[in-house]
Amino acid sequence: MENGLKKAIQAAGNKSKLARKLDLTKGYISRWDAIPLKWVKRVSEVTGLPAEQLHPDFQIVTPDRR
Repeated sequence: MENGLKKAIQAAGNKSKLARKLDLTKGYISRWDAIPLKWVKRVSEVTGLPAEQLHPDFQIVTPDRR
């Protein structure tokens, strides 16, 4: 299990609680080796963990303010 997924599960309490918070089944989450990019933002919202900690490829892009 990838480190970010482990952190998310710990923050939620367990896999079942994380699944409930995401409106997913525990079985669906159990198939994840890492949090899929499309789920990183939502997992961040429900766990309170920064998205960058949940997946190494996730970066928040902000517009260049000139």
